[in-house]
Amino acid sequence: MLKTTLNSPIEQSNLVAQVELRLYRAMASGELKPGARIVEAELSRRLEISRAPIREAARRLEKRGLVRWIPRRGFFVRELTARDVVEIYGTRIALEAYAVPIAATLAGPEDLEALNAILTEVRSATAEHDSEKLVEADLAFHRRVCSITGNARLLAAFDDLASELRLALTFVNRGFGTGARFESTHQGLLKALTSGDGEAARRAFIAHLEHSCEVLSSSLAAAASQKK
Repeated sequence: MLKTTLNSPIEQSNLVAQVELRLYRAMASGELKPGARIVEAELSRRLEISRAPIREAARRLEKRGLVRWIPRRGFFVRELTARDVVEIYGTRIALEAYAVPIAATLAGPEDLEALNAILTEVRSATAEHDSEKLVEADLAFHRRVCSITGNARLLAAFDDLASELRLALTFVNRGFGTGARFESTHQGLLKALTSGDGEAARRAFIAHLEHSCEVLSSSLAAAASQKK
C-alpha cells in the first residue's frame, strides 16, 4: 500500500497535514530514499493539488529534521551516516545515563501514568501499523523520563537531538519492525525505572540505547557499502 503513497489524488481538506503524512510514509517505506529530491511539480501532478501545500508540508518536515532545503535546488530527504548515529547516540547515552537514576528517585504517580499512557498509544499504533506513531512514542517515552528530573537544560539537550533521532529511527529502523517488540522493551525499561534501584535502571537504559545504536549504525554502514 505504501508503494502507492505518492501516486493517488489527495482529499482537498487539510491538505498540508495530508501531504506531510504522505511524504513521511513514503520516506518510512523507502519510496523516498535518503538524498532524494522532493520534486514539487511532479508531486503536484501525481496528487492533483497545487504546489503550495506540498511546499508547506516539506517545510514542516524540515522543522522535524527529516528533510533539508538547499537554496535554488529545493527540498531533499536528509541523510545520516553510521558515524552520525554513533555520535548522536553517544550524546544521548550520556544524557540518559545522568537522567535515569534521578528520574528513578523522583518519578511520581503522574509520571508513571504518563509513561503507561505512551505504551497504550503503542498498542494502538501497532494495531494500525502506524510506524510514525511508534517513532514518536519512543521519543515521547524517553523525553518524559528526562523531564522527570526537572532539569530544563537536560530536557533542552534531549530536544536538540530529537530531530536527528527521529531521522535515524524513521529511515533505518522502519518503525522498530514491530510494535510488540517496542512495547515489550519499554515495559522492561519502565519496570527498571520504578524498581527503586537507580543504578540498575541506568544500566537497563544504557544497554537498550547501545543496542539501538548498534542496529542503526550497522544498517547505515551496510547501506553505504551497497552504494559503492
